[in-house]
Amino acid sequence: MKKTAILVLALGVLIASPSFAQIANGSFEWLGGSYLGWHATIPPGASIEIVGSHVSDLGNIYLPVDGDYFALIKTDGPGSITTLSTTFNLQPGLYLEGWAAFDARDYLPFNDRAFVKIKNLAGNVIGLPYFQSVTSVGSYGDGPWTRWTWAPPAPGLYTLELGARNDLDSEFDSYGLFDAHAAVPEPGSLLLLGSGLIGLAAAYRIRRKKK
Repeated sequence: MKKTAILVLALGVLIASPSFAQIANGSFEWLGGSYLGWHATIPPGASIEIVGSHVSDLGNIYLPVDGDYFALIKTDGPGSITTLSTTFNLQPGLYLEGWAAFDARDYLPFNDRAFVKIKNLAGNVIGLPYFQSVTSVGSYGDGPWTRWTWAPPAPGLYTLELGARNDLDSEFDSYGLFDAHAAVPEPGSLLLLGSGLIGLAAAYRIRRKKK
């Protein structure tokens, strides 16, 4: 195999390596649709489903961002919080990304909400890359799938928490939708990696010409 081909192959292997995809079951595809690998907190009357589609009160249809499934988290009870969480190791040069949406089935002043939180090992919230509420989408409103990203202050262990919270009453429930969670290379890191491999390939071509 030519060295240039080897270099291109190496780039592909690095991009596809496990260190670039550290969120286990990040798209909820395992076992034909499940949240295996995540920790669930489900108050009485609330629910967490892994679904292939969801229709809002306004008739908007949500389909998976990645694969065939996504998580649908339903609220219930005054102030109750329904969550999915997972702990992961974020290595140097990586950041976290995912997709979320909010389907409000309530009206103001009952400000239900959906959120994505990042917590450190002490359990403190250090990031809130996604937050939507009835205030932001309107009474009985909904929002589109939205890509969120989060860059860590340092490599290490973090907890990703997806959730939906009811506000003030339990008469109407709202939904948080979540999909496609992954640890991916920072654009600058990937550019440097690609530039380095391209440079090696160019140097090899120059050496061949001198022979």
